[in-house]
Amino acid sequence: DSHDTARFLHLCNNNKKKQHLAAAFQLLLPGMPMIYYGDEYAMPGANDPDCRRGMYWDEEYQDQEMFEWYKQLLHVRKEHTCIVDGELIDTIVKDEEETIVFIRKNGEETIALIFNCSSNAKEFNEYAQKYNLLRENVFDGKVEGLDAAVIVL
Repeated sequence: DSHDTARFLHLCNNNKKKQHLAAAFQLLLPGMPMIYYGDEYAMPGANDPDCRRGMYWDEEYQDQEMFEWYKQLLHVRKEHTCIVDGELIDTIVKDEEETIVFIRKNGEETIALIFNCSSNAKEFNEYAQKYNLLRENVFDGKVEGLDAAVIVL
């Protein structure tokens, strides 16, 4: 998002699950993430000039669930430096299953960043088995709809 384009949420027909997924890609992949003001609250905004509206400071108009999602992603990024500076050791793209997996390693920690782009819930035990390591899903163990998972292997 930027000040002269429609907000991502508008472009995906206000599908907040898609914004969850986009935020996960943005915040869990290497690089310096930038959050355009209001995205963390699912602030709407169509084409210019609507995308330049002022920030909604009143909590009544702020999507707290989206805000908690952003906070959780940032917490995971901060707690697992492997996400930021780990070596990319594997990328798995499964078009038919609509999943993308990045395996990153940094010292003793290995992370599987799993993105489920389908509308179906999935379990991702195969990646823990493939790397023959214990796992701890930093979220809830399953990825439903258009969410993401980070599994510490």
